[in-house]
Amino acid sequence: MSASFDYMKVGRWRSLFIVGHGVFLEMLRRKDFYVMLILIGLFVMGIFVISVVGIDNAATANLLLNLGMSLAWFLAHILTLLTAARQIPVEMETKTLYPLLARPLAREDYYLGKWMAVTISGCAALYLLLLLGWLPVPRLEFYDNRLFLQIVVLLTVSIAMLTALALLLSLIIPRSINVVFISLLLVFGGSLMGFFQEQTRRTFVTQMLKWFTAYIPDFSRLNLITRYTDGIGPLSGMEFFALICYGVLFIVIALFLGGYLFRRRSL
Repeated sequence: MSASFDYMKVGRWRSLFIVGHGVFLEMLRRKDFYVMLILIGLFVMGIFVISVVGIDNAATANLLLNLGMSLAWFLAHILTLLTAARQIPVEMETKTLYPLLARPLAREDYYLGKWMAVTISGCAALYLLLLLGWLPVPRLEFYDNRLFLQIVVLLTVSIAMLTALALLLSLIIPRSINVVFISLLLVFGGSLMGFFQEQTRRTFVTQMLKWFTAYIPDFSRLNLITRYTDGIGPLSGMEFFALICYGVLFIVIALFLGGYLFRRRSL
């Protein structure tokens, strides 16, 4: 019984590895990552050129630091979105999904493997781009390293949340609409939700919008880059833990719904 259980556990991890390996290879073959690496590389070159001229103004250094880190945040999330949104639809179109499920591979393991692989790939890109956006800018003011660590942790949660949401929506709406919707959510989601939440007029439409936006993940809550470049201190332990729980809650809900829909989907 124990040997059978161990075999099943090893077999499941092997299945997850097979699914993840395919995602890593696909990401390396496509040009998306290299295009974004070139963009952040141009930023780094620009910073070096400006540094040669000289950056004496702390406000200018803060602006460049914010720009570099925000660019890394945006590019890493877009790369993750593009990778996640095409996983299941493309494999269904090209019929490469069926040999995987015939191994045999449980649909839950396939779906979880896709989420894990895309999340890990997105986080690797995030760390690299964030480092390239952070390192070259001269430090003319004090920046709290504890807040920087909080940024890294929360952005990791943000990448995992984005992957879960993109995979879920890829089972419901066309790929192009999925990419456009989540892109708009990344760029404008926080301000739009804040606008609806702050409305004072209690109309039926406003209340419905408030209810609806409460169930949409707000990626801006997990982005503390501006707080960091403004020289503000780190979050308290309770605030930091609450934000992690906020992200994890959306991840669990999206994974549960996505796994359920994928399991019930006719292939």
